[in-house]
Amino acid sequence: MNIVEKASTPVKSPVFVINGSTPGPKLWVHGGVHGDEHEGPQAIIRLARDLDPSALKGVIIAVPVINTLAFEAFQRGSPVDNLDLNRCFPGKADGFISEQV
Repeated sequence: MNIVEKASTPVKSPVFVINGSTPGPKLWVHGGVHGDEHEGPQAIIRLARDLDPSALKGVIIAVPVINTLAFEAFQRGSPVDNLDLNRCFPGKADGFISEQV
């Protein structure tokens, strides 16, 4: 998933889609809103690794790191626009990069 181009290189974040054995509800899970908090991304990766899809109904869509630029810089907000992503929801299509996520 391309989020933004940084120095001509797409910034990417893995997306885990875990399909249960039968239809059911959809659950969205994300972490890494603050780049200096790594517990959420680690928990999501473990969850995706350890879940047994045959024991699930529905779909889980999990993104370990939403704020990739801040995560790479190990700082709370984005180094590009210095905004705290947690204060940018619901966002603006024509705003700063953090507001566009």
